Amino acid sequence: MYIRLAMVKAKEIKAGNVDLVETAANQEAWPASVRLINSNLRNQFETPVLFYVLCIVLLALRAVSSTAIIVAFVWSGSRFLHAFVHTSSNNVKLRLPLFLVGVTCILILLVLSFKGLAAL
Repeated sequence: MYIRLAMVKAKEIKAGNVDLVETAANQEAWPASVRLINSNLRNQFETPVLFYVLCIVLLALRAVSSTAIIVAFVWSGSRFLHAFVHTSSNNVKLRLPLFLVGVTCILILLVLSFKGLAAL
């Protein structure tokens, strides 16, 4: 996403669609194409942090199972697809189910973490 953001910013600057003085102080001054990717990048620091923490917890508890690995791959795929939809068509009717798949995966990992904790 950072590479795509840089490419889109360069394109918008080259097209003359950006006031560099204004955008330095106001992220909302960027064109919509840039703001969309910025929004997606912010999303990468929300629920993904929960995923990372749960993965570390599962590792620490020695509770990593094939189920946890499959769920982690499903979560990763849902995040990739969510980012693709978010930064291309931005179809909310498609984004929401992808987001919910990811959240469901996080909840499953949470349950697996509690099971690992209970097994201690």
